[in-house]
Amino acid sequence: MEYRTLHIAKVLLFRLFWVQLAFLLLAWTLYSLGKDTFYPWILLQTGIRIHPEELTHWILLFFGLGKFILYCVYLVPAIAIHWTLRSLPRESL
Repeated sequence: MEYRTLHIAKVLLFRLFWVQLAFLLLAWTLYSLGKDTFYPWILLQTGIRIHPEELTHWILLFFGLGKFILYCVYLVPAIAIHWTLRSLPRESL
């Protein structure tokens, strides 16, 4: 791969990491603020019959998968590409 292509991939992966981190933090904040009042009300209004412990399980699974994607799909490859670019000889730039 060319240096330019690797550099674009690195920048893209780092930006995806920061965007997803912001969305996960926003989702966690909204969940934390509304978990006792807002979510049971929504479930009651929509007619969804789900136990609160099961809802908590699914929400924690969502955040766990989000963290997995955040680290394993975006951050680790971005760091690997960054280290690869740093180890390339300056003549190939």
